[in-house]
Parts: sequence; C-alpha cells; structure tokens
Amino acid sequence: MARILIIDDHPVALRLLRHVLEKTNHTVRSEIGAEAALSTFDEFKPNMVITDQNMPGMCGDELTRILKEKYPGLLIIILSSSEVPASHKADIVIDKAQSSEELQRAVKKLLTLR
Repeated sequence: MARILIIDDHPVALRLLRHVLEKTNHTVRSEIGAEAALSTFDEFKPNMVITDQNMPGMCGDELTRILKEKYPGLLIIILSSSEVPASHKADIVIDKAQSSEELQRAVKKLLTLR
C-alpha cells in the first residue's frame, strides 16, 4: 500500500480524506496547508500526495510544481472545486465534489501505473 500525504486547509476535509484512504490500508498523514506539508515531507517520505488546490498561502498547483521539481517520480492528485491552471504538474485533477469512490479509483490507477 501507499504512503499518502494529504494537504488541505480544512480540518474536516482532512479527516474525511484520511478515513477514506485508511479504509483501503494506506498509511496516511495529513497536514493543514502547503507550508506545513513541505516542512514534514522528508520525515514522512510519501510516495503520493493529495492536495487541495485552493488554500491560503501556497496553492495546490504551486506546491505540486515544487514537489515535482524535487521528487519527479512523486504521484500527485489535486482536488479542486474550481479551475486549476493548465500549467499544473499533477498526475490527476479531481473535482472536490466527486465521490470518495472516485478518489479511491484515482489512487489505485496511479499506483497501478507506477
């Protein structure tokens, strides 16, 4: 199973995502905001990141660009309820309104392609 770091600025969203991913036996860590995620990234060593796009401070596509430059093989999913810039570096972008099953399918797809 994967080591997944989830990043959002809403604690309720983090708890929900964590619950969904832990049900499928992934090791999950959650952080509030991109800056917190960057500060703990090397300690946790995830092989996948799921990040919200719209956060105060650093947004999801900016975080994705930084992580992909440093860790080119890292799998990244951006969750968004609005447009994500076409220049994003994420492997998959999912509308936040999608079901938890859609997120699980995306995670499984990326891990299978790895």
